[in-house]
Amino acid sequence: MNKVTIIILIVAAFILMQCGGRKMINMEQPPSQTSVRINLANGTYQEGIIVTGDEKKLVYVDAESHRVDTLDNFNITSIVESEYDYDFYGNVIPKSEINQYKGYKNTFLYGAGGLVLGTAVGFGAFVAILAADSNQVTAANLVMAGFGIAGAAVFGMMGYSNDVDTAVEKARKARYKEEQKQMVEEKKKLEELKKQKEALQKKQKKQ
Repeated sequence: MNKVTIIILIVAAFILMQCGGRKMINMEQPPSQTSVRINLANGTYQEGIIVTGDEKKLVYVDAESHRVDTLDNFNITSIVESEYDYDFYGNVIPKSEINQYKGYKNTFLYGAGGLVLGTAVGFGAFVAILAADSNQVTAANLVMAGFGIAGAAVFGMMGYSNDVDTAVEKARKARYKEEQKQMVEEKKKLEELKKQKEALQKKQKKQ
């Protein structure tokens, strides 16, 4: 196996490591407002959004009951990011709704930065290959280009993830504001019904 093949395999392995698997959540310092799957010691699991937590317990909004619940850490085997995104009430936010708030600013910025960084690293490999064999110009160029593309891809995915997280946060806030608005309107309706009932009672008493 030559040096070019080894370098290409390293780049491919790095990309796969960045893409594979769900992110594990630190049980002792779980980040709030993270949509998670909580794997329990009894073999079952819960889905929801984290409120807070520490080394002893986890407080979260359960996706099934839509209520705030608490779990002791000794009942939890692991916490991983969920494939779903939940609002503050534990309701799933559809991808179509998230996309309404999603931009690509960080995707492009991170991708461009990754391209520059990857190309810089690739240039080092380019020099090393030519130093070993001056006839390997094409291979050296391919390796440098590969590092540049790999850097753009990896950092671009990081930027895309940030763009999605920002969109989810905006969707949650929009839903929360709408929920609060509906609660205020419902309260006004109840107050109006109460006034109408009191007025009717006064009228009946006069009769």
